[in-house]
Amino acid sequence: EIRNGWIKLDTICAHNNRLVQANISGLSLFIDNNSNLLYINRTGDNIGNLINVEIIDATGKILLIDNSNITSTKYYNLESFTTGIYFVKLHYLNKVNLYKFIKIK
Repeated sequence: EIRNGWIKLDTICAHNNRLVQANISGLSLFIDNNSNLLYINRTGDNIGNLINVEIIDATGKILLIDNSNITSTKYYNLESFTTGIYFVKLHYLNKVNLYKFIKIK
């Protein structure tokens, strides 16, 4: 969401042994640091809608792009990611949501 030229970020902190979650309309996004997985869970009725997922590092480099119809739960392995700040950009239902997460090893 962009307001007055600023991008609103929701932060997902991935701490050891902790599950942290963010919710948007129709989707649930969470990280399980024990398994190094980012989960996107479909919670709404818009099953046929395409979801575009991008994972971006702090320098702006796109590390992953995935376009798919998520019918229930999809996960992305973050094991190869080093400690640092990352962003998950979701294009869904004509909206763009940007989430920041911090990977701590």
